[in-house]
Amino acid sequence: MRFTKTTFIILVGIMFFATMGAAEEVTIVTGEWAPFISKQLPGNGPHTEVVVAAYKAAGIETKVKLVPWKRALKELKEGTSLCSHSWGQTDKRKEFANFSVPLFKSRDVFIFLKSKLPNFEYTSLDALKAYKVAGLAGYSHVEKFKKAGLKLDMSSDLATALKKLKLGRVDLVCEDDAVVIDMIKKKFAADKDNFGLSKNSFASNDMFMMFSKTAPDSDKYREKFNAGVAKIKADGTYDAIMAKLK
Repeated sequence: MRFTKTTFIILVGIMFFATMGAAEEVTIVTGEWAPFISKQLPGNGPHTEVVVAAYKAAGIETKVKLVPWKRALKELKEGTSLCSHSWGQTDKRKEFANFSVPLFKSRDVFIFLKSKLPNFEYTSLDALKAYKVAGLAGYSHVEKFKKAGLKLDMSSDLATALKKLKLGRVDLVCEDDAVVIDMIKKKFAADKDNFGLSKNSFASNDMFMMFSKTAPDSDKYREKFNAGVAKIKADGTYDAIMAKLK
């Protein structure tokens, strides 16, 4: 076929409008944290539904990738991934990441065996020096426990830490109360009456979307995300999604 000037202009026009019509897309990495985030839940869980809805409100498509938490953290440090949701702020994380507006609340409590510590209640970090405490890899509480000089036994995930608790290898486990209740119900139902949760919380933390400082266009996508969060909070979408947790 012989290309004329008119044909060339038409082809350029088609390519231009095709490019204009292509939606922006970001990949969000995160990890399993039921009942907030899970491959087994609709939309990968309420927390994931919120961040996807926020980006949608900002006109951006999303792809969600669930990976081990340590891998998500590594990818953000290296800049190979743009963002990851449901993280608390720490000084170490601020070295390689910026944070969105606050998205969620996490209420961390201590889990113990009633048969071993029937009268346990959390009062202070200093009082925990008498116990062996499970530290969960990648969690912000590990830094606080180390600074307080607690005896730590590290685990890769909550299920492993609870198994150690059941076997008497650790005395206490620290995690969000809703996450613990969900885990015990699913994997430790036979022993559920022996698990106790402290009434006093260790911490109540804001949770954020974390953006790699070295990923391309990180600040741009953080600003668009924050704008999307404002929109879904204003139109009721945020409250409708989070109501699923009640």
